[in-house]
Order: sequence, then C-alpha cells, then structure tokens
Amino acid sequence: SSDLERQVEDRTRRLVRAETLASVGTLAAGVAHEVNNPVAAIASSAEGLLRRISRSEDLAQHPGFADFPEYLQIIRDEAFRVKSITRNLLDFSRSGETTQRSAVDLGALLRSAVRLLEHRATKEGKRLELELPEGAVSVQGDAAQLRQVVLNLSVNALDAAQGEVRWTLLPDGEGARLVCCDDGPGFGAEQLERACEPFFTSKPAGEGTGLGLAIVYGVVREHGGELELSNHEGGGACVEVRLPHRPPARSDDAA
Repeated sequence: SSDLERQVEDRTRRLVRAETLASVGTLAAGVAHEVNNPVAAIASSAEGLLRRISRSEDLAQHPGFADFPEYLQIIRDEAFRVKSITRNLLDFSRSGETTQRSAVDLGALLRSAVRLLEHRATKEGKRLELELPEGAVSVQGDAAQLRQVVLNLSVNALDAAQGEVRWTLLPDGEGARLVCCDDGPGFGAEQLERACEPFFTSKPAGEGTGLGLAIVYGVVREHGGELELSNHEGGGACVEVRLPHRPPARSDDAA
C-alpha cells in the first residue's frame, strides 16, 4: 500500500513537472523571440559607436566624451548577456524537441565535451577526468541535444568543484549510464527537490538563469531516460543520466 502510494506520488510529480516545463517553454520561446531583436540592435549600435569613437581622435580626446567608451562597453556587454539569456530560453523551449535520431557514441561525445572545457578547467586549477569502458557505448538519440546535456552538466560541475570533475560512462543491459560527480559542497535539500525546475538557481543574482538543469531534464525525458541527483559519501554532488538504447517512438513518428 505504501509502495503504491509512493509510486502514485512520484508519477503525479513527474506529470506536473512535465506540464510545467511545457507551459514555461512556450512562454520562454515567445519572450525570447520578442526580446532578441531589440537587444541585438542595442548591441550592434553600441559596437558601432565604439568603433566610431576609436577612429576619431577629436572624439576620443574630447573631455565630454572621456567616459563614453566605458559606458558603451557596459551597454554592449550587458546586451550580449541578455542575448545569452534569450538563447538559453530558446534552448529550454526546444529541449523536448528531438530533431534527428541516430547512433550516438557516448564515449566520443564525452571526450569531445571534455576537450572543449579543458582550457577553462586548467585555467581554474581544476581537472576534468573521464572513466570510459573499453568498447563503444552507443544509444539512439539526437547527438546535438545529448552533447548539450553533457556540456550543461560539466559546466555546472566545474562551477561547484573544488578541484575535480569526473565523468563515468557505464553500459548496462537496457542502455547506458552517464555519471558526473564533483568534489564541491554537494546539493542542499532544496536543490535536490527543485534543481530541475525552470529558473531555479542557487547561484548569486546575475550568474545563472536557472535553465541548465531544466534543459537537461527535458532532453533526457524526451529520450526516454531518467535523471537522478544525489550527494556522494566522500563529499560533492553527482548527477546520473540513464538512457535507453532506443528512445520511445514520438507521436509524429507513429503518425
């Protein structure tokens, strides 16, 4: 009886979360499209004025224009930050839309993501480690979106890590498991409960949109997989992605 109640509660939570993600995704896409064009115009105008000032000795040396380059730089940088946020909103709104499914070599995908982030890790005095099985481990899926899952989780782990982020790829009878662990402070109770909610973030204001894990959750769910967050005994956080060899058929595939 208690087991059945827990299963019902768990399924209810998943359904509510899925409906919330779908609703917020629709809203996010609309907001992103409306904001993107004017922000692009602001960034472009600021860049144009910066170039004009740099080419004009009279303007550059005029006392009334002394602070203009600094202010224009701030305008341009903040406009690009808004563009980055709108790009994240669009990614989130599309996170449940797989476009092309093919065989994805998860080991190669992990190696590619680690290479991309190695420079940042080295600069911060951190390590990105990989534990891969001898043979290839592949699943059917959208390679671009699964790559985004790995990158989002890697970036989050690097943000939290004290010195090391470790990815482990484990094949199993029904698919594959990708586990990302860091040696940071681990998840707090509220993070474990709400981390996959859109716009929830534990980072300081201005440093996170709260969409990274929501995007990961949407992609994993669309691939018929599961996402599990935990703290490991030695300290730090772990995120486990479980993917089946073949995701469930989409409604448009069956039509």
